[in-house]
Amino acid sequence: MNFNFIKINNTLISNNNFTKLNGVDKIYVINLKRRPDRLIKFLNKTPFKNIEIIYGFDGRNHQNERTELKDLYDKFWRLGPGERGCFISHIIIWKKMISNNYKKVLIFEDDVLYSDNFLIKYKKILDEMKYIWSKEDIKILYIGGRFRKDHFTKNCIKISDSVIKNKYIKFGNPYNGCNFDRTTHSYILTKNGADILLKNFYLSLFKKDDYFNLDPVDIYIHHVFRQLKIDIYSSQPLICYSNSKDSDIKH
Repeated sequence: MNFNFIKINNTLISNNNFTKLNGVDKIYVINLKRRPDRLIKFLNKTPFKNIEIIYGFDGRNHQNERTELKDLYDKFWRLGPGERGCFISHIIIWKKMISNNYKKVLIFEDDVLYSDNFLIKYKKILDEMKYIWSKEDIKILYIGGRFRKDHFTKNCIKISDSVIKNKYIKFGNPYNGCNFDRTTHSYILTKNGADILLKNFYLSLFKKDDYFNLDPVDIYIHHVFRQLKIDIYSSQPLICYSNSKDSDIKH
């Protein structure tokens, strides 16, 4: 059996994972350069290989970032440093996805945790998605996004045994409140979805009264797709989760 090793801060760690990409063109993980500890934990627990590490925009040390990204940082005047950096980090991936013409990518943040029997559940989702991709105009599929393991979404539309989409309601929040809230620690995004998110973001920069670019990236994604009446899909249950205690966004 072969082992892959990665050297981080003079520490040699085993990236002992053998699962192929399976259904996506690329897998990304976002990590801050000042947090090699989180990257080591992620690489040691992830079942995937061939993951591209995206060193995210560090909002707490933004003065050291690239000039064009620092200019973008200033646009998020209402957000905290960590929230700004997180948003820009996802924008970096969306742009890379478009420039490389990837049809689908899987995006992780380095604090992602996997539910029990993750690979079995993930393979089942992908097997079902082979048919769904051809029938449904899917822009995004969340496989995580909550802070507890195996979250089941209520009041949703069942697409298959393991996939649901958000259900519009006539009154109030069209996605029925917090039941559909998702963070961005694990989601599959299509090229069309990335294109929509980027176009709406840059258009919003020219509209002073537009709130899109004033919210954290997870809320922004939902706002855009909701406003455009685009369905949001999730695995059922969610097979990833995260722990907010060690957040570089809030703390």
